[in-house]
Amino acid sequence: MTLDPRRLPPSAIPLIPMAERWNIGDDGDRGMAIRALGDRELLALARCFEDVDEDFWDWLATTPDRSPEYFAMVILVMAMELANVLVSKREEQR
Repeated sequence: MTLDPRRLPPSAIPLIPMAERWNIGDDGDRGMAIRALGDRELLALARCFEDVDEDFWDWLATTPDRSPEYFAMVILVMAMELANVLVSKREEQR
């Protein structure tokens, strides 16, 4: 699926490639794919929202539009959260 940047807040536009990659609707399938990442890719996913501004989070929390772009960003947030957990676990194992 190709996401339309016109339907996103400006700070989220750089996230489009990552959102398209991780737009895996099934939690189990997405989790398996994330667990298979190498450390560098996992860290990139865990940190992918560092440069988004507050407008993005406001948009995500308040937009009445449940577009494919909206759902892709929600799924990306879930992917990022799992990546953060896995980064922490990998760091503890070292």
